[in-house]
Amino acid sequence: MRIDQLAGLASVALGIGIAAVALLGPLWLGEIQQHISANVENQVVGADAISLLLVAPLAVLGGLLWWRGHPLASSLTFGPAAYAVYIHFQYIVGSEYERYPGNSERYFVLFYAIVMLGLLVATLSWSQLGTPALPSRRVQILAAGLLIGVSALLGLAWIKAIADLIGGTRTTEYLEAPVLFWLVKTMDLAFVIPAAVATGVGLLRHSALAARVAAGMTCWLALMMASVAAMGVVMWLNDDPSASPLFVVVLVPAAIVMAALTVAFWGARSGARDEHVRRRVSTLGGTHQHT
Repeated sequence: MRIDQLAGLASVALGIGIAAVALLGPLWLGEIQQHISANVENQVVGADAISLLLVAPLAVLGGLLWWRGHPLASSLTFGPAAYAVYIHFQYIVGSEYERYPGNSERYFVLFYAIVMLGLLVATLSWSQLGTPALPSRRVQILAAGLLIGVSALLGLAWIKAIADLIGGTRTTEYLEAPVLFWLVKTMDLAFVIPAAVATGVGLLRHSALAARVAAGMTCWLALMMASVAAMGVVMWLNDDPSASPLFVVVLVPAAIVMAALTVAFWGARSGARDEHVRRRVSTLGGTHQHT
């Protein structure tokens, strides 16, 4: 089986799995009951909404593009795959199994399959991101500013939360889900925020690596922003004491802008491919005329 066929099949399976978890969870059927508090469940509902409405369709669409050999396939599937690993790893590790009732351990195989498929698709997508093709410099600067700015805001918020905890202040968020508190802060500070800042700085510095991976990275980070924004909206609407209106006000428009920038990066790659095809056809035409 060729790489494009393997990536395509894995991405479609990943999309189906993501949709299944979202539908079986508290967003819809309530069959999957995680060992979490009612307030933390608000975050799961927000994440599952984004998973069902955006992530799963992108994974399936990207998988179909892999089968067609389309150049946008790797850029389209990296984001959903990385998102799936981040979210569903938390669904396994982030629950308070001995504290709250639930049955999510019964769905470990499903969560595990999604994490492994996500790692496979993300790895294959990363390896095939290919020759860089970027939108206008203005779009690159805007994307870099947004990546660095939102990352700085999130990083400062998480550092403050950890500093407050070390200083003896235990918030409702921590008291209800200490495992999830540390897991999210660690994953964000160790992976998400550094990746976003590195991509942003790389775009500003004309880095060849940043140019190569920008379309896939912006897709992943747009989905992450949308997920956190959706969590914040659900928490806010349900009067969750851990809700932060500032995060909602900042992240909702930031997620929309990052999604638009992601489309611009995809458009640049698609346009470069179309231009390559036109030049190839023109060259072949000229060759035939000389013949």
